[in-house]
Amino acid sequence: MIILNAVYCQRLLQPREGDLVSIKKRKVKSNAEESQLEFSSHNSWISACKWHTKSLFHLLSAFYDGKVMLWDLRTAWPLVIIDSHEDKVLCADWWKGDSVISGGVDSKLCISSGISVQ
Repeated sequence: MIILNAVYCQRLLQPREGDLVSIKKRKVKSNAEESQLEFSSHNSWISACKWHTKSLFHLLSAFYDGKVMLWDLRTAWPLVIIDSHEDKVLCADWWKGDSVISGGVDSKLCISSGISVQ
């Protein structure tokens, strides 16, 4: 499970089902609340979670099922699914604004370029 707010990933937890989700609204100030965001797509461990450096709406997540997913927080499904690893993805990050770089147990370093983030 992953708990999100508009600035950063607060913490990573893992439910039995392996879904990427948030769990609750919480009060930030007297009358304000954070939004609840829920994303589901995987049944494996989350190994990385990174916000885009220039967009508050875009997040990438990497998983032990070999996939990297790019999310737009304004929707409830992944924008892009990158399936370039044959085994667990151990790390992933945004690179040069429109690319994602990832590394996995398969000893591959993969770069996916030309990803539109608007």
